[in-house]
Amino acid sequence: MRFFALAVIGVLTLYGCPDPRPGGDDDDDDSTEEDVELTCEPHENCVGDHCEQVLIEKDTFIMGSTDGPHEGTTWLSGDDRPPHEVTVDAFCIDKFEVSLERYERCVDDGDCTRNGLEWDEEERDVQTVVNHYPDHCWPDRKACLDYAVNGKNYTQAFNYCAYNGARLCTEAEWERAANGPGDQNRPNPWGDAPFTAELINVPSVGSGYIDPVDSHPTGQSVEGVYNLGGNVYEWVADAYTEYSDGPEDNPLFPPQSADDGIVGRGSCFFTQPVNTVTERYIFDIAFDWG
Repeated sequence: MRFFALAVIGVLTLYGCPDPRPGGDDDDDDSTEEDVELTCEPHENCVGDHCEQVLIEKDTFIMGSTDGPHEGTTWLSGDDRPPHEVTVDAFCIDKFEVSLERYERCVDDGDCTRNGLEWDEEERDVQTVVNHYPDHCWPDRKACLDYAVNGKNYTQAFNYCAYNGARLCTEAEWERAANGPGDQNRPNPWGDAPFTAELINVPSVGSGYIDPVDSHPTGQSVEGVYNLGGNVYEWVADAYTEYSDGPEDNPLFPPQSADDGIVGRGSCFFTQPVNTVTERYIFDIAFDWG
């Protein structure tokens, strides 16, 4: 089983996806893979709030939709077609997007870089550079440590996950977590109810800024992951690749060069989605929109 982390960018952040661990009696030689109870443990270096993990059981689901790329989008829209069968093994995913507090700890320990696009050498109360926070977060960002960290590129997201003994979710794992279990294809993590301010932070109903990672509890996924729709896009591990007809087992398409486009998922406070589970956007590896 695997653990993963989600990363956030500028509009992008991340979730961590570590591998699940076997629970119970490790000495039971008669147990089968199906008998082993899997559990999720907090990341190695996560201390304080918002460290919880959610176990996503092994599942087969229909990934994608019949939607082609959207017109007139701020960032390059990918193709959700065709819908295809995908199986993913069990994995753990962060219950919350990575907070400023969590990322700052990685900066303090020297494993993460603080910079974003608009960074400078100015001394500040919190070293991590963020943007698109509400006015009350300035100049004392310590008042907003529970907000989703943003303005971080793919490499920074990748390194943050490694610091925690985790990795970025694959695109398939992210969509499975957002869609939920079973045969139902949900357009949004909570289902098909229209967007409201209680469910999601997007332009039509949102705050106009990034929100705390534990905001919008009624919009969480069926299995209890927060803000998979809206607030900030999340980096996933995959370079953008057109879908096959399937079926596929644990698909993974890591970038092969700095020129590859990386998939961002989930939409954000700045971008109005049609649905949030299947939409794909393509970002440069170095993009941070700081």
